[in-house]
Amino acid sequence: MHVALVSEHVSPINDAAGIEAEQSAAQLDRLASSLARAGTRVDVYTRKQNPDHEDELLTPDGYRVVNLSAGPAVPMTEEESIPHTSAFASSLRDHLLRTKPDVAHAHSWVSGLATVLAAGATGVPTVMSFHGLAATDRSGPPTAGTDSVVPRAAMEKKIARSASRIIASCPDEADMLTRMGVARAKVSIVPTGVDLSDFDPSGPTAPRSGAACRVATVGSDADVSTIIELLGKLDDTELVVVGGEPRDSSGVAQLRTVAAAHGMAGRTVFTGPVRHRHMSSLLRSADVFVCLSPTESAGIATLEAMACGLPVVAYGVGYAGELVIDGVTGRSIRPGDRRRLARELALLLRNESRRFELGVSGSDRAQSRFSWDRIAEDTSRVYEATAQTGSTVNAGSTQQAGSTHDHPVPPTAPSRRHTV
Repeated sequence: MHVALVSEHVSPINDAAGIEAEQSAAQLDRLASSLARAGTRVDVYTRKQNPDHEDELLTPDGYRVVNLSAGPAVPMTEEESIPHTSAFASSLRDHLLRTKPDVAHAHSWVSGLATVLAAGATGVPTVMSFHGLAATDRSGPPTAGTDSVVPRAAMEKKIARSASRIIASCPDEADMLTRMGVARAKVSIVPTGVDLSDFDPSGPTAPRSGAACRVATVGSDADVSTIIELLGKLDDTELVVVGGEPRDSSGVAQLRTVAAAHGMAGRTVFTGPVRHRHMSSLLRSADVFVCLSPTESAGIATLEAMACGLPVVAYGVGYAGELVIDGVTGRSIRPGDRRRLARELALLLRNESRRFELGVSGSDRAQSRFSWDRIAEDTSRVYEATAQTGSTVNAGSTQQAGSTHDHPVPPTAPSRRHTV
């Protein structure tokens, strides 16, 4: 099988546009490598980010990267790449017409827009992975002017309806897509994977203070504030907030104020943005991982923590909610139930043998269910089904729509958006 993976703003081989994108780049690289290792011909299409890079290159892991010229050859965030999506889609269309892959698989809504536009002119069936929908994306405010230029939620709905098939990371995302009007038969659930050669219980550990227990977490400022308040009532416990805003940002300053108010000023560590290659040692330095966020990015960090042998306490929503088996790999808490969250966290921090038991079970679950080879195998089954039925699905969609205007139209942004 020949598969085209499309990721406009994230390249699996280049330095990502911001540390936040490194997680996505690592995930794309592992998927492409695992597919190639299983015998799939894989081409990864991304926007050229460096003028010195070749237009095409074959990676040591056996997949090909195609750098398409669309806008300045510099790294950009997803929002910054939007004005160049039309040019990216045009170049992608030309390549798909020439190479004729069996399936084109887009990663992120902006890449999905380009892929639907390009594949619609070539007859190539499309698979869509949103990696987080607008309704659950709490990663932070959009780039100034983005919401007024590109209504993301509305575009996601059009892209989802135009795609041949959609891969959701968890049942919550599949349900959300159904509420958006997407036929449930079009949605397949395939979780993301974890690099078990890096994320495992053995290996180097980041330095920590002399506190008896360390809790690690990721999430929004509201999530972190909740955990700070709860840990402030427990002695000899510190918190490490992994990633997020720079340590000198106003958001972190506000969290430091919260920490001071709850006696956690000297017991809270803000790492600021973390290179993905340093994540495993940082996670291994903790005793417990807490995730209150429904976003896929937070869910991936939760999976990485499980693979490192950490017991997880999480709200039972989103990707993290699917990862945690209550009482087996951690504790799954009903969202908003702060009383139970505080109780379970306190019990776990006081019981080292229980932490060890849950951590071992979590690591076993990560290794048996979430290896990239297994995820690639599940994803390949979606590709095969899409390739077999893609033409029928596309024909049905066109007949139902009755007009090509049902396909999304690339956004046109003000001229100031072209300045990077």
